[in-house]
Amino acid sequence: MTVMNNQTPDAAVPESRKRSGAGHKLSLLTYADLAEAAARMQAGATKTKAGWENLRALLNQLQGENSGALDPTQGEAWSIKGLRLCGFQGTTSELSMTIDPSPGISIYHGPNGSGKSTIADGIRTAMSGKTGWWTEVAAPTGRSKFDPLWEKINRARDSSKSWAEVTLVRTGEELTLKCVLTDGGEVSDAYGEWKTSSAEVRRVDMGSTWRHALEGHPPVFSYAEVERRVQQSNDLQRYIANLLALGGAFTHLEALVSELSEAASTSKKKIDVALRDGKVRVAEVDRLFRLKEPAVDIEDVSWPEITDSIEGWLISHKLVDGGLPTVEVTSADVERLRLSLSSVDAAFQKLEGVPELTSPRISQHLDALYKDAVEVAPGSACPVCNSAVDNWVQTLHENVERHAELAPIHEEMRDALSELRDASAVVSHVAEVLELIHSSSGAHRTASASAAAVAERLRTAMSYHGSRPALEVRDAFLALRNSTNTAGWGEASGVAVEASEVTRKWLRERRGALENFLHVWRTEQETAKESALWQETKKCSTTLADKLRKERTERFKERADKRVRQLLEDVGIYLNGIHLTTTRADVSVSNSSGQELQLSMLSAGQRNAFLLAPLLSTAESGPFSFLILDDPVHAFDEIRVDRLASVLVDLSSERRVIVFTHDERLKQHLLARAVNGQAWRVSRDVEKGEIDIESTDEMWRVLLDDARNIVTWAPRASPTAYLTEGQVVRGLCRQAVDHALHSCVVRYSLARGQDVARNLESIDLLDNTLKRVAFAEGLINATHAGKNPIDEFNGICGPYLRGWNKAVHGSDDAKADLNLEIDKAREGCALITGWVFS
Repeated sequence: MTVMNNQTPDAAVPESRKRSGAGHKLSLLTYADLAEAAARMQAGATKTKAGWENLRALLNQLQGENSGALDPTQGEAWSIKGLRLCGFQGTTSELSMTIDPSPGISIYHGPNGSGKSTIADGIRTAMSGKTGWWTEVAAPTGRSKFDPLWEKINRARDSSKSWAEVTLVRTGEELTLKCVLTDGGEVSDAYGEWKTSSAEVRRVDMGSTWRHALEGHPPVFSYAEVERRVQQSNDLQRYIANLLALGGAFTHLEALVSELSEAASTSKKKIDVALRDGKVRVAEVDRLFRLKEPAVDIEDVSWPEITDSIEGWLISHKLVDGGLPTVEVTSADVERLRLSLSSVDAAFQKLEGVPELTSPRISQHLDALYKDAVEVAPGSACPVCNSAVDNWVQTLHENVERHAELAPIHEEMRDALSELRDASAVVSHVAEVLELIHSSSGAHRTASASAAAVAERLRTAMSYHGSRPALEVRDAFLALRNSTNTAGWGEASGVAVEASEVTRKWLRERRGALENFLHVWRTEQETAKESALWQETKKCSTTLADKLRKERTERFKERADKRVRQLLEDVGIYLNGIHLTTTRADVSVSNSSGQELQLSMLSAGQRNAFLLAPLLSTAESGPFSFLILDDPVHAFDEIRVDRLASVLVDLSSERRVIVFTHDERLKQHLLARAVNGQAWRVSRDVEKGEIDIESTDEMWRVLLDDARNIVTWAPRASPTAYLTEGQVVRGLCRQAVDHALHSCVVRYSLARGQDVARNLESIDLLDNTLKRVAFAEGLINATHAGKNPIDEFNGICGPYLRGWNKAVHGSDDAKADLNLEIDKAREGCALITGWVFS
């Protein structure tokens, strides 16, 4: 399969790189990216030009084959909207949860066994369509007595069915991924349903491109899984190599080049083996014939090159199909020549015994002229010479009659000459056979060559004169008769007849010995002749792969070191370098003094942070605008918790970060840092197998609780205080309403399939609460035909909104009932955040 051509990939940066910032981020490589990289490397290559050209042509071909394909990894990044589980791990009943897809922090907390990991694993399983981890790092399998103790059972006990479903969204599109599990907890069916911007729903098979996106940018991280599976250097190599996000296009290219190269090499090896076998077999045939027929010999075979035409080679070696030689001489051929010469000689003698006439070629014209002359009663003037000849018609009649009488003699002459022309081929064949066999004498070769030259002279004369007895034809005939009447010719033809029989058998035996070789050659030649090209192409592919891996490893190291510093700099741990081979990863870590550390020297918490840092370093590069962390603070101290919270809040400015934890410290740190933080309590009824999720610390509740505490426990107001008690409480009521409006807009946007981030950005641009309430009301009225919760909210909180807004700017109504206002704020906020939009 040669794919070389002269196409040059577009020099411009591919759209995929423009979209994802591939020049700066570790985004998945496309075929266009690979073609561009190959073009750069070819430009600087002094050798392997053909290999680079072939590699680029293959990339162009792959790019064309995949253009227009439905690829969910291209385009805008996907946000997560919701999850549904049934009979999966710790839940026997159906669990449905809605997730805010906009940037921010979602914290799901609860004790061990409450179902947090079940939810995280359900998301991962639905997205990947497999129960194993993202990477191909497999946990130990059962062998002998060494059975794995900690492999999860993915199907809930006593469940009648088991499945996991996750819904992803982006502007105008929705992607629902679902997998169904067998009784044994393995995936039996996995697929996606893609609702496009035109509302068309397509069922798609999530192929290798999606799988590589998940491996390169895993949106779900579980420390327990990673720590359990990354135990050795080759495990760490696979973990980091996947995070380089080289992608499915890169992996497919490597595999395809290797496959084509291996196929060409295998075909070449098959031909080489068949050729060696053919040589041995032909040599044995030659040995036996030379032993049995020492008087006859034929030239050795000159074997073909891989690019030669096998049919042309067979013809040149007299080994055409059936094993028959192209030249042979039989006794019948020699006898035919003798009889033909005698027939021509007899015909010439007959012609010499009759009076000479005009050329037989004009006899039919004379006959026609005579018939015309009789019909028109011509005069005495001869039509040829225009002389007065009284009896010219009678003379013409006599000539026509004589021509008719002599016609059989001329016909016999023509037939004899035609037969001689065909029979004379044996003369040349005798010469060729004698040239073919080494054992023929020089005298025989001379006699046969001389006769062959005369036979060629005869055929040349007859090609001009045809089968007429012209002088040149007669002279050539006489010369051939004399050449073949010699004793030398007779002996030469006899030797040729005898040798031809042997040669015929010999060549047939040769051909029989070559049948296997010919079959292999014809089957494998087209692939085998490209072996050198594909070997060169494979070298180029390997060079390209090494270059890309090295470049990406350097960029990955810089990003990973940044995250390592954010998590571990206070204890003086730095990432100095990463070196990847195909089987292992060498990671260089040092302390603040520059001393190199072994990974085994790290504490459990430091090791956790070190494994988490690479994932955090590539989170913003992939096709997912969310990150899910399951128990990310295992063995973390207080400082490590705070540092991780800082990193996660930083990431949440552009994506939804979802944290599952039983550690209250992480929840507190995240809520304290996050502007848009949500907390949910996860619990599970062990008997029923039901997982329950309830909002715990919605920010508006926290703010109103603070307002109530101020009213209840605040000391006597100070005349020198910057804000009065009423101003602080009303300010908290306003902030609570703003947070509740945020939650309402998120829930409504999700229910109506609208862009959450865009709606939140619109409400955030408004400078007071009254305008924000009006925006939410208008947003819901625009597309919602049912009851608008903002109308009821205005009935509850409307009388207080202006006062709450003014209180923030220093105005206050000291006569108001603050407890009543807090109650109204709580009632209104609960209404709009708990409203279910149909």
